[in-house]
Amino acid sequence: MILCAYLFKFRILNCVYTQLSILNLIYRFADDLRQVIQIMRYKPNIEILIEGYTDKVGKGKYNIDLSLKRAKSIKKYFVDQGIAKNRIETKGLGWSVPAYPYTGNEKENALNRRIEIKIK
Repeated sequence: MILCAYLFKFRILNCVYTQLSILNLIYRFADDLRQVIQIMRYKPNIEILIEGYTDKVGKGKYNIDLSLKRAKSIKKYFVDQGIAKNRIETKGLGWSVPAYPYTGNEKENALNRRIEIKIK
């Protein structure tokens, strides 16, 4: 099995962090998240990095905190599924690394709200 360094990128459409929005995120991408879990079970030496990102709306610290909460929520899901927490690193990067330039267009701005899972 060949694995690339970049596993998945998830677009988050709900810009307000609530526990319900994270549950919706997990439900929406359950198949993809299960694939990551299967890979990690098959290859127990793999460690991953979960990075959370936000759009430009909001203050810097708020966006960092929000993006970290999203990443930690995905980590918790993996740990709840039996993946060792020491194999998962999380980072909240806020708006610091946009996938798309901010144009003021909400549809384009929404593309920056995302979770990326990478092999370390």
